Amino acid sequence: MIRCPNGVSLPFHEGGIVHFPKHECDACPIRSQCTTSKNSRSISIHPDESLLVELRQRQTTVAGRAKLRERVSVEHS
Repeated sequence: MIRCPNGVSLPFHEGGIVHFPKHECDACPIRSQCTTSKNSRSISIHPDESLLVELRQRQTTVAGRAKLRERVSVEHS
């Protein structure tokens, strides 16, 4: 599920585009902070989103940071 800043949740699939309902956006009290679109908020989901989330989570662990430092030295040589 993906959620807009006002709390409206919609299902999504990787590689797709989520379009929030126009009637929800029209009535939203924080619309000006969310989107400038005349229609509604839309979000593109990367085809490898689950992999990107996993890699971001790995970078927050001690072992993940060590592996990242190892890769940096190899890639810079």
